[in-house]
Amino acid sequence: MKKLKMKLDTENIVVYHDRLNDWLFVSCANQLTFEEARQGFGECLDIIEKHHCTRLIVDSYAVKYSPLLHEINRWLANDWLPVANEQGLRFIAQLTPADPNWRLFDTPSERLIPPSVRIAHFGTLVSAVKWICAQN
Repeated sequence: MKKLKMKLDTENIVVYHDRLNDWLFVSCANQLTFEEARQGFGECLDIIEKHHCTRLIVDSYAVKYSPLLHEINRWLANDWLPVANEQGLRFIAQLTPADPNWRLFDTPSERLIPPSVRIAHFGTLVSAVKWICAQN
């Protein structure tokens, strides 16, 4: 992944930007905190605005469930995603475990997603990358 530039690296969230292919990659793990989510996805907003990035891959496969995920999801759907969408984000590929309780951008939050944003869930990173690269 030489073309990916690391933009943020904390214990539980890492953000990469692929300027060549116009996509962001966010990897979340363990007990993701609200502050880490705000910091990581805030970094994404900066990149989306500066580089007009339209595509995002979120790897939340290794996130451990906690009640805090519901708060993070509400923040993502209500506060973060409308801003990201206004700045140009159109596609989100999410790598998730089968259990929807562990998903960021979970099903109840998806009802709040602007119609101009497409979110797809995948079981493998290869599938998520193929899908995100096919979106224009």
